[in-house]
Amino acid sequence: MKKSWILMGAATLLIATGCSEKTEGSPDKEVVAQDQQKEVKSALLDFQMNLVSVINQHDGVLYDLEKEKEKEEDRLSDEQLESGISEGSIAVSSLNKGLKEIEIQNKEVLSDHKEELDDIVNTFVAAFSKWDEEQNIQDDAGFKAFEEEFKKAEEKLNKIYKEVGLAEVSILKATLN
Repeated sequence: MKKSWILMGAATLLIATGCSEKTEGSPDKEVVAQDQQKEVKSALLDFQMNLVSVINQHDGVLYDLEKEKEKEEDRLSDEQLESGISEGSIAVSSLNKGLKEIEIQNKEVLSDHKEELDDIVNTFVAAFSKWDEEQNIQDDAGFKAFEEEFKKAEEKLNKIYKEVGLAEVSILKATLN
């Protein structure tokens, strides 16, 4: 009788072990999916940091010019405005060049989003180009055209962020800090 109990216990153990879904050495599909999701999120945050870094390297001149144009008192002279516009154009040119040179790190992880990320970069380039085209306007119409285009780029980025479970971001706020 003891032998039959031992044999039944051993048989039950073998069946339970053999029917297990997981095998040692092969990762759980859910764990793999979570790891991939973390990699995508990390790569997107790296992309965001690259955007902010490039913008911050070049946009100081542009913001300074906008601040000067907003002053009611001590309006810029035509010469100062012309000089500021020239400096702004150089800054926009450098900024757009930097944006176009942003490399998507971890391309394999972000391959599903490559076209969208390229479009986002192009939209940021278009935003700063609008600023450059409109910066000689003394009121804030040029800045508004820039802001509209900039918001489009942010919306596109936030659409991807939402898809992967990241919180929305404001690149404009990030670059102003």
